[in-house]
Amino acid sequence: MTRRGLWLALLPVLVFGCNLFGQSAPSPSEDKTPKIDACSLATREEVGAIQGAKMLDPKSSEGPATDFLLSQCYYGSVEPDKSVSVGLMQRNPKEPGARTITQFWHQTFDHFASAENGDGNEKNREERKGDENKEHEGVRPQKIEGIGQESYWLGNPMGGILYVLTNDRMLRISFGGPGSANDKLTKSKALAQKAMSRL
Repeated sequence: MTRRGLWLALLPVLVFGCNLFGQSAPSPSEDKTPKIDACSLATREEVGAIQGAKMLDPKSSEGPATDFLLSQCYYGSVEPDKSVSVGLMQRNPKEPGARTITQFWHQTFDHFASAENGDGNEKNREERKGDENKEHEGVRPQKIEGIGQESYWLGNPMGGILYVLTNDRMLRISFGGPGSANDKLTKSKALAQKAMSRL
Protein backbone atom coordinates (compact mmCIF):
# COMPACT_ATOMS: atom_id res chain seq x y z
CA MET A 1 0.00 0.00 0.00
CA THR A 2 1.34 3.44 -0.85
CA ARG A 3 1.92 6.04 1.84
CA ARG A 4 -0.98 8.13 0.45
CA GLY A 5 -3.27 5.09 0.56
CA LEU A 6 -2.25 4.42 4.15
CA TRP A 7 -3.17 7.97 5.22
CA LEU A 8 -6.54 7.70 3.46
CA ALA A 9 -7.22 4.41 5.24
CA LEU A 10 -6.32 5.90 8.65
CA LEU A 11 -8.36 9.09 8.19
CA PRO A 12 -11.74 7.61 9.30
CA VAL A 13 -10.04 6.08 12.35
CA LEU A 14 -8.49 9.40 13.36
CA VAL A 15 -11.78 11.29 12.98
CA PHE A 16 -13.73 8.58 14.83
CA GLY A 17 -11.14 8.57 17.61
CA CYS A 18 -11.58 12.31 18.10
CA ASN A 19 -15.35 11.88 18.27
CA LEU A 20 -14.96 9.28 21.02
CA PHE A 21 -13.41 11.94 23.22
CA GLY A 22 -16.17 14.45 22.53
CA GLN A 23 -14.14 16.33 19.94
CA SER A 24 -15.09 16.77 16.34
CA ALA A 25 -13.07 17.99 13.44
CA PRO A 26 -14.23 21.60 12.81
CA SER A 27 -15.65 22.42 9.44
CA PRO A 28 -13.33 24.73 7.48
CA SER A 29 -16.31 27.02 6.87
CA GLU A 30 -17.26 27.22 10.55
CA ASP A 31 -16.31 30.27 12.63
CA LYS A 32 -16.37 29.83 16.41
CA THR A 33 -16.67 33.59 17.08
CA PRO A 34 -20.16 34.36 18.41
CA LYS A 35 -22.19 36.99 16.59
CA ILE A 36 -23.16 39.93 18.80
CA ASP A 37 -26.16 42.24 18.46
CA ALA A 38 -25.14 45.90 18.91
CA CYS A 39 -28.29 46.50 20.99
CA SER A 40 -26.93 44.08 23.63
CA LEU A 41 -24.02 46.42 24.36
CA ALA A 42 -25.99 49.11 26.23
CA THR A 43 -29.48 49.40 27.67
CA ARG A 44 -31.89 52.19 26.85
CA GLU A 45 -31.48 53.50 30.42
CA GLU A 46 -27.68 53.52 30.20
CA VAL A 47 -27.74 55.39 26.91
CA GLY A 48 -30.30 57.86 28.30
CA ALA A 49 -28.16 58.56 31.36
CA ILE A 50 -25.16 59.40 29.19
CA GLN A 51 -27.19 61.44 26.68
CA GLY A 52 -29.26 63.19 29.34
CA ALA A 53 -32.51 62.32 27.57
CA LYS A 54 -35.33 59.80 27.71
CA MET A 55 -34.64 57.21 25.05
CA LEU A 56 -37.11 55.08 23.13
CA ASP A 57 -36.78 51.32 22.68
CA PRO A 58 -33.73 50.58 20.54
CA LYS A 59 -34.09 49.34 16.98
CA SER A 60 -31.67 46.73 15.70
CA SER A 61 -30.56 46.11 12.12
CA GLU A 62 -27.89 44.01 10.48
CA GLY A 63 -26.27 43.82 7.10
CA PRO A 64 -23.05 42.99 5.29
CA ALA A 65 -20.15 45.43 5.29
CA THR A 66 -17.51 44.34 2.77
CA ASP A 67 -16.12 41.07 4.25
CA PHE A 68 -17.85 41.61 7.59
CA LEU A 69 -21.18 41.94 9.36
CA LEU A 70 -22.37 45.29 10.63
CA SER A 71 -24.87 45.21 13.49
CA GLN A 72 -26.44 48.59 14.21
CA CYS A 73 -28.55 49.83 17.11
CA TYR A 74 -30.53 53.06 16.89
CA TYR A 75 -31.77 54.70 20.09
CA GLY A 76 -34.43 57.28 19.30
CA SER A 77 -35.32 59.90 21.90
CA VAL A 78 -38.48 61.48 23.27
CA GLU A 79 -36.81 64.88 22.93
CA PRO A 80 -36.10 65.84 19.31
CA ASP A 81 -32.64 65.34 17.81
CA LYS A 82 -31.11 63.41 20.70
CA SER A 83 -30.76 60.05 19.03
CA VAL A 84 -27.76 57.79 19.58
CA SER A 85 -26.32 55.22 17.19
CA VAL A 86 -24.11 52.24 18.05
CA GLY A 87 -22.59 50.10 15.32
CA LEU A 88 -20.54 46.93 15.72
CA MET A 89 -18.46 45.54 12.87
CA GLN A 90 -17.51 41.89 13.37
CA ARG A 91 -16.35 38.85 11.46
CA ASN A 92 -18.87 37.14 9.21
CA PRO A 93 -19.29 33.51 10.40
CA LYS A 94 -19.84 32.52 6.77
CA GLU A 95 -16.50 34.06 5.73
CA PRO A 96 -13.97 32.72 8.28
CA GLY A 97 -11.13 32.94 5.79
CA ALA A 98 -11.60 36.67 5.23
CA ARG A 99 -9.31 39.30 6.76
CA THR A 100 -9.77 40.13 10.41
CA ILE A 101 -11.29 43.33 11.76
CA THR A 102 -7.85 44.18 13.16
CA GLN A 103 -6.32 43.88 9.67
CA PHE A 104 -9.10 46.06 8.24
CA TRP A 105 -8.53 48.63 11.00
CA HIS A 106 -4.81 48.92 10.29
CA GLN A 107 -5.43 49.14 6.55
CA THR A 108 -7.89 51.97 7.21
CA PHE A 109 -6.23 54.02 9.95
CA ASP A 110 -2.49 53.33 10.05
CA HIS A 111 -1.66 55.79 7.27
CA PHE A 112 -3.14 58.61 9.39
CA ALA A 113 -0.87 57.69 12.30
CA SER A 114 2.10 57.51 9.91
CA ALA A 115 1.30 60.94 8.51
CA GLU A 116 1.08 62.41 12.03
CA ASN A 117 4.49 60.95 12.88
CA GLY A 118 5.99 62.26 9.63
CA ASP A 119 6.71 58.77 8.30
CA GLY A 120 6.85 58.01 4.60
CA ASN A 121 8.20 59.95 1.68
CA GLU A 122 6.60 62.92 -0.03
CA LYS A 123 5.10 60.85 -2.84
CA ASN A 124 3.40 58.47 -0.39
CA ARG A 125 2.07 61.40 1.63
CA GLU A 126 0.55 62.92 -1.50
CA GLU A 127 -1.05 59.58 -2.42
CA ARG A 128 -2.46 59.22 1.09
CA LYS A 129 -3.73 62.78 0.96
CA GLY A 130 -5.65 61.98 -2.24
CA ASP A 131 -7.17 58.83 -0.75
CA GLU A 132 -7.96 60.65 2.46
CA ASN A 133 -9.83 63.41 0.65
CA LYS A 134 -11.96 60.87 -1.18
CA GLU A 135 -12.74 58.78 1.87
CA HIS A 136 -13.15 61.46 4.53
CA GLU A 137 -13.81 64.56 2.43
CA GLY A 138 -10.93 66.49 3.97
CA VAL A 139 -11.68 65.58 7.62
CA ARG A 140 -8.73 63.96 9.39
CA PRO A 141 -9.46 61.39 12.09
CA GLN A 142 -8.10 62.38 15.50
CA LYS A 143 -6.42 59.61 17.48
CA ILE A 144 -7.95 59.17 20.94
CA GLU A 145 -5.87 57.63 23.71
CA GLY A 146 -7.09 55.31 26.45
CA ILE A 147 -10.10 53.72 24.71
CA GLY A 148 -9.86 50.12 23.51
CA GLN A 149 -6.79 48.92 21.66
CA GLU A 150 -6.97 52.01 19.44
CA SER A 151 -9.60 54.63 18.72
CA TYR A 152 -10.20 57.55 16.36
CA TRP A 153 -12.66 60.44 16.38
CA LEU A 154 -13.90 61.61 12.99
CA GLY A 155 -15.45 64.96 13.87
CA ASN A 156 -16.72 68.29 12.67
CA PRO A 157 -17.92 71.41 14.56
CA MET A 158 -21.37 69.84 15.05
CA GLY A 159 -20.37 66.39 16.27
CA GLY A 160 -18.68 63.28 15.01
CA ILE A 161 -18.21 59.53 15.14
CA LEU A 162 -15.98 57.56 17.50
CA TYR A 163 -14.37 54.39 16.11
CA VAL A 164 -12.91 51.91 18.60
CA LEU A 165 -10.96 48.71 17.96
CA THR A 166 -11.42 46.07 20.68
CA ASN A 167 -11.21 42.25 20.68
CA ASP A 168 -11.08 42.09 16.86
CA ARG A 169 -14.32 44.07 16.63
CA MET A 170 -14.92 47.69 15.71
CA LEU A 171 -17.35 49.95 17.56
CA ARG A 172 -18.88 52.98 15.83
CA ILE A 173 -20.67 55.44 18.14
CA SER A 174 -22.37 58.77 17.41
CA PHE A 175 -24.54 61.16 19.45
CA GLY A 176 -27.09 63.57 18.04
CA GLY A 177 -28.57 66.70 19.58
CA PRO A 178 -27.23 70.02 20.83
CA GLY A 179 -23.80 70.42 22.35
CA SER A 180 -20.27 70.83 21.09
CA ALA A 181 -18.19 68.19 19.35
CA ASN A 182 -16.13 67.85 22.55
CA ASP A 183 -19.29 67.13 24.56
CA LYS A 184 -20.28 64.43 22.08
CA LEU A 185 -16.79 62.93 22.14
CA THR A 186 -16.97 62.71 25.94
CA LYS A 187 -20.37 60.98 25.72
CA SER A 188 -19.13 58.65 22.98
CA LYS A 189 -16.14 57.62 25.09
CA ALA A 190 -18.40 56.90 28.08
CA LEU A 191 -20.71 54.74 25.97
CA ALA A 192 -17.75 52.97 24.37
CA GLN A 193 -16.46 51.98 27.82
CA LYS A 194 -19.90 50.62 28.68
CA ALA A 195 -20.12 48.67 25.41
CA MET A 196 -16.61 47.24 25.67
CA SER A 197 -17.41 45.75 29.08
CA ARG A 198 -19.86 43.45 27.23
CA LEU A 199 -17.58 42.40 24.39
